[in-house]
Amino acid sequence: MRILCLEDDPNSATLIEAILAGEGRHCALERVETRTQFETALARSDAFDLILADYALPSFNGMAALGIARRLAPEIPFIFVSGSLGEEIAIESLRNGATDYLLKDNLSRLVPVIDRALKESVDRRERLQAISSLRESEERFRLLIENSNDLVAEICLDGLAVYASPNHERLLGHAPADIVGSNVLDLVHPDDRPRLAREFDQDVATTSFRCRHRDGHWRWLEAAGRRFRTSDGSIHVVVVSRDITERRAAEKLIAEQARLLELASDAIVVCDLEDRVRYWNSGAGQIFGWSAKEAAGRILADLIKPVAAPYAEARAALSRTGRWNGELRLRHQNGSDVFVSLRLTRVESADDGPPTVLAIGTDVTEKHHLESQLHRAQRLEGVGLLASGIAHDLNNVLAPILMAAPLLQSETLDPENRELLTTITTSAQRGADMVKQILGFTRGSEAGRSVLDPRLLLNEIIRLTRETFPRAIRVQAQLPAGLWPVNGDPTQLHQVFLNLCINARDAMPEGGQLVVRAENVSLAPDFQINGSVRQLASFVKFSITDTGEGIPEEIRERIFEPFFTTKQPGKGTGLGLASVRNIINGHGGFLRVESSVGMGTTFEIFLPCAATMEPVPGEGQGKEKQRGSGELILVVDDEVQIREVSRRILELNGYRVETAGDGVEAITAFSRNRDSVQVLITDTDMPRMDGKALIRVLLRMRPNLRIIASGGQLTQSDREAFRKLSVHEFLDKPYLPERLLSAAHHVIHEDSQGQPGTESVPVR
Repeated sequence: MRILCLEDDPNSATLIEAILAGEGRHCALERVETRTQFETALARSDAFDLILADYALPSFNGMAALGIARRLAPEIPFIFVSGSLGEEIAIESLRNGATDYLLKDNLSRLVPVIDRALKESVDRRERLQAISSLRESEERFRLLIENSNDLVAEICLDGLAVYASPNHERLLGHAPADIVGSNVLDLVHPDDRPRLAREFDQDVATTSFRCRHRDGHWRWLEAAGRRFRTSDGSIHVVVVSRDITERRAAEKLIAEQARLLELASDAIVVCDLEDRVRYWNSGAGQIFGWSAKEAAGRILADLIKPVAAPYAEARAALSRTGRWNGELRLRHQNGSDVFVSLRLTRVESADDGPPTVLAIGTDVTEKHHLESQLHRAQRLEGVGLLASGIAHDLNNVLAPILMAAPLLQSETLDPENRELLTTITTSAQRGADMVKQILGFTRGSEAGRSVLDPRLLLNEIIRLTRETFPRAIRVQAQLPAGLWPVNGDPTQLHQVFLNLCINARDAMPEGGQLVVRAENVSLAPDFQINGSVRQLASFVKFSITDTGEGIPEEIRERIFEPFFTTKQPGKGTGLGLASVRNIINGHGGFLRVESSVGMGTTFEIFLPCAATMEPVPGEGQGKEKQRGSGELILVVDDEVQIREVSRRILELNGYRVETAGDGVEAITAFSRNRDSVQVLITDTDMPRMDGKALIRVLLRMRPNLRIIASGGQLTQSDREAFRKLSVHEFLDKPYLPERLLSAAHHVIHEDSQGQPGTESVPVR
């Protein structure tokens, strides 16, 4: 204990030290006598714990010393120890700040007085320190509240505000004085008010609500509350709120952007630099088949299975330049190929995090398919141009053979020669059918239609297959009587059934069974085929069934694509089934395929029945006599073989014939026989003057001239143009003698009221 003793008597100071020591109070006592010594000692900071002062001093009195002590060291206890101290002086000293006083003749109280003074000093110092700390804390809290972006309010459970921080005015426009004493729930949006009132009844972890700004618009606040009990026992809630209006707007924008990303048809994927998926939108799910949950955390390459080399090049370019775009062939979850236009971009993190890779992919599989179809169409166009270029020449080559062979057959009695001529005719007819098939497929040309007997049509196919197919293939026919007739082109339908039978043969290399069926079927009205509503309900169903290898499901949808084939090179063109579908569609019918791998295949063809539901007459019934009676016919063709064979056929059947090699020769020949020529048979495509020009000239010379136009590649538009020129009949090269004679007979004996341009095609 450090004591400053203001005492002019050394003995008194020594006595005090002895008394304290005797009571176990060890002290360091410093005695001073004068004002100067006293002030100097007090000037030393924290030098003393206690001041003991005599009241009566030679140089100045104790009351003056008390004043100095209160001024220089007010926290140090001050006790008077004097030989004479009246009651009035003692009271005045206590009033002026003395802690206590003692008389020198009663020092037995010295130790208790000092202990009490020191204890009071400690208590006072602690109390002052607590007050100071509280003031500092309050000031710190005030500064935090006033400079914080948060809103702090103290409210009662009924919503009455007790305190509102100053920044309420800055953030909400309401002055704290206007808020205090009012119900804060009045500022809350009506839709949020009931929920917030309930939450005031408990500690609110975090909640959000709308609060009205002074100007009337609504601000979103996020708040946390804590209940406490006040000194009077009531419960208040301290609510700390933060304005989150901009944050909610940003979150709404992000949510909207995320929704748009999910609505995007493109695949949008975010990966880390190790190619691990961090984001996967629904567009990616649609393109690749994996859900976002399945894709999360997976390696992207394991999901989309790109072709290794191109994908490695894309990743390398991304590493070098930070971006790449191009097309890749990827894989759907189900194993099918997906072509994707992919754009890869390296994205740096805004918060110093690791960079990511943004991948945006557009499904261009359909585009690839369209491009493939375009390429096939271009190839088809090339085939069409080639076919158109050679069809005329081929038909001109085949026409004399088809016309001459039956003529020779009628003049020979040798069975072997007749059989040989039949073979020649059949082979030439097949060649003509092949040319017609290619032209029909590439140009969609439409030949003449007639009412056909399904049994006669199929019997020819069945006969051909039994004669030419391997003996290991058993051909069966199920053709009931009374089949409805169909309206169609016999050559095209012959191609359809022959193609299907040949495919069935090729599907049974080790042999098997081929069944050809036909039956009448009535389908429900307004039935649908491939999403298209059909009104017609009466059909003849043709079925070609084999017991061969079957068609795998994965290629079943492609078998009708042009140039698609599963046969070895040189054994198939891929045009057969494409032609079948085009022909059937052109006849107003449809087809279906049923197949099981290893079990066989059935092609079902539905053709609408003809207008008459009665079966057509058989071959040869009602055949019209086609001989002439000396009528003169002018035959014009630039092919000498066709001219000469046509002349001979017509002359052998009672007609007179003049021939010409082109339009100029024809005009000369017609001029010599203007009044006797009854029929003009002219080729449509000739040098110097074509068929149209010739017809125009001759019609000016003889308006009632009957005309037959002959050509190897007449389209429907060509026929319409020739009909406008009063052409009565058309002969499609190559044609048989019967067809030539039928056309000549028809135009000669046509009723005068009949309309030109009809096609007389005999029932087969």
